[in-house]
Amino acid sequence: MKPATSTELKPIASAALHLAGNTPQIWDDQQAAYYLKGIEQSDYAEKLGNTLLELVGKQAQLLDIGAGAGTVSRRILENNAQWTAIEPNAFLADYLTAHQSIWPFQLNVIQQSWQQTASDDLAVHDASLAANTSGPLSETRDFWHWQRQQTKRLMIWIVPAQSGPRGKCLSGFLPASLHGEVMGSPIHEILDALGDDCQPNQLVTVDWTFQQSFADFHSADSYFQQVFNPAADPEKASALTAYLTSKLQPDGDALLAKAAKKSAVLIWTFN
Repeated sequence: MKPATSTELKPIASAALHLAGNTPQIWDDQQAAYYLKGIEQSDYAEKLGNTLLELVGKQAQLLDIGAGAGTVSRRILENNAQWTAIEPNAFLADYLTAHQSIWPFQLNVIQQSWQQTASDDLAVHDASLAANTSGPLSETRDFWHWQRQQTKRLMIWIVPAQSGPRGKCLSGFLPASLHGEVMGSPIHEILDALGDDCQPNQLVTVDWTFQQSFADFHSADSYFQQVFNPAADPEKASALTAYLTSKLQPDGDALLAKAAKKSAVLIWTFN
């Protein structure tokens, strides 16, 4: 299924917007801290930010759903732009709040998930962005309609598109036998779930690299064991340690792990 040249909003039953039975999946603060450190060391902001600037330009008002640290949003916001950031993780919400007086935006941080945010609680925004959040993947059509109700003119999704694993940030650094994740791009699944009436006006893909530095081998091994071997299986622990020994790259006094990524940018424009 290919992106349509136009998108018509179809009415849906209001009950579909409440999503009362859904429990949002929220990172714990340690996961969020590792993500923030890695994304700041990666070329994600440069690659995705520049692409979005070329495609949509600067925005004066933005609803940012699953905002994280606002890594891409800040690249497409005008000075003094109205920026509403919905972020359920406390660490990332606190990070955003701490920068309210530093960044040149009118930033309002809402620490809750989109499922917990009723449509009536938000003003309609001229533009909206959902970058690397779970809604487009797990509740594709319901999320689309929820976001559409908050959006006047421009709606953007950024979703994983690499052919490799698409779960944890550094799963692509490991072989399939060690990361154990689903392989393959979810783009066709997303487009199929959207249906003919909700296809994007534009779809482009962007290659980038996630990378994470570790102070020493022990900290790297501890991280990978915790994230990819939570059951502490001794055989897998040995395999992980051996793989890290041969594949971690020296980076000054630190060690570096890199994972190739591809993101798809889906854009809808409305009259």
